[in-house]
This record gives sequence, C-alpha cells and structure tokens, in this order.
Amino acid sequence: MLKMSFPVVVSSVRGSKDGKSFYAEFNVSGGQINLPVDASHTEKLKSIIGTEKVLSFEMKPRNIVAYERPITVFEPCRFLGIEVATGINPLPKQ
Repeated sequence: MLKMSFPVVVSSVRGSKDGKSFYAEFNVSGGQINLPVDASHTEKLKSIIGTEKVLSFEMKPRNIVAYERPITVFEPCRFLGIEVATGINPLPKQ
C-alpha cells in the first residue's frame, strides 16, 4: 500500500443506520469516490464540506489493460487524514 495526498472536495459525510460506521464522498479530478471513515474524522470532514483541501489516502494498486497494454493504477482505499499546509500549492493556478 502507498500513502498519497492530493486535493479533493468533500461532498458529504453520512452514517450508517446503526450509527457505527461512517462514509464520506470525495470529489476528485477524475470523478467521485466513497470511502469509509473513522468516527474521529467525521466532525472535521463535516466542517470542510464544499471546500478544497489536501487529504491523505492509502492507495492500493490495481492492474488493468488499456490499449492492449497492462498498466497499474492506484485507487484510494482508505482515508488517512487531513494534510497540514506546507506553503506549497499542489495545484498551481493558471
């Protein structure tokens, strides 16, 4: 597994019917991802809904075939936390 940080927008944070598990929906440049999150992260994520933040994810490799060639892509599989600003803008403004 690999840790990676990139800018996303939190769309929503939802809890299950039993109230024991929580899920967050993140908008990324390639679409949307839904991931389970810890209860400790839910309040912080709810406070940043709709804003772009740099978040950390655990990425898992997945092999696919594109244009008849095998390639490896990395998909987010677990939310790790919110990155502290380092003064470096990950996406330069154009």
